Amino acid sequence: DVNLERCSTPVIAPKESSSNDTQTQQSQRDLAPSEEKLCCYNCYKQFWKQFAVERSFTSDLSTTPGLPPATDRKLLCSEACGDQWLGGMEKKAEARRKRLEQMEALKEAERTLAAQQADQTEAPPADGAVDDA
Repeated sequence: DVNLERCSTPVIAPKESSSNDTQTQQSQRDLAPSEEKLCCYNCYKQFWKQFAVERSFTSDLSTTPGLPPATDRKLLCSEACGDQWLGGMEKKAEARRKRLEQMEALKEAERTLAAQQADQTEAPPADGAVDDA
């Protein structure tokens, strides 16, 4: 026969082990109660908050017209990661600036072409002939 009491999980843990476990858990938590771990925005390594390096980047191009540019502030694990992140943000800003210039040039070319086509449709033929279309 099988003794079901011995096979079941106890609902309440024994008193001795719970007091020892809580003391162990308490001492593990108290090792560094004020410490907080963060993750580097650039390389994703974990580091302690007290060693964080803060970098900020303000783009001169705002994402929404009429709004002031936003400052992007990040916490990174080291000076090297901070410098690398700033370099990447500067490259992104330069690429965005070039795309905006290209878009403006294309819009200007489109306006010029539309104006030329409008002038051609409004102007009568130069030789005085009437087009019977």
